[in-house]
This record gives sequence, C-alpha cells and structure tokens, in this order.
Amino acid sequence: MDRTTLTRNLEVMQKQGLVNVSPGEDKRTRIVSITESGISTLLEAYPLWLSAQTQIAESMQDERMERFLSDIHELIQFTQKT
Repeated sequence: MDRTTLTRNLEVMQKQGLVNVSPGEDKRTRIVSITESGISTLLEAYPLWLSAQTQIAESMQDERMERFLSDIHELIQFTQKT
C-alpha cells in the first residue's frame, strides 16, 4: 500500500473513532494506535473476513487457489517496482 492510500485510509478510520493518530518524532512519522472501538470492530469483523476467505478457498480447487495466490504475489511485486 502506498503512503497516500495509507494516509487516506487512516483518516477514515480516525474519523470513525477506530484509531488514534498522533505525531511521531519528526514530521515524517505518525504513531497509530487502535481504540477500544477499533478493537471491538476488529473482533466483530474478523470472523466475517475469515468466513469469506474460507468460502473462497473451499470453492476453488487447490491448484487454482495456489495459482491465484501466486498471481496476487506477482502483482504485488510488480506494483512495488513501479
């Protein structure tokens, strides 16, 4: 994830009260911490995410799933080079 995407996503989570963002040691850094509300939301969302991942994995044959994950890995490597 690039810096601007991360910053934008953190701003949304901060407005929702899920994280606190405070200044770091210099202007280039920030300290991000999860709030109680963020922890609660994470605990609620994680089983749903896990269920979705399981459904996807179960609906694909092992070979296809391995190829899919390999393709995603290659895509990530490609985008990090540009």
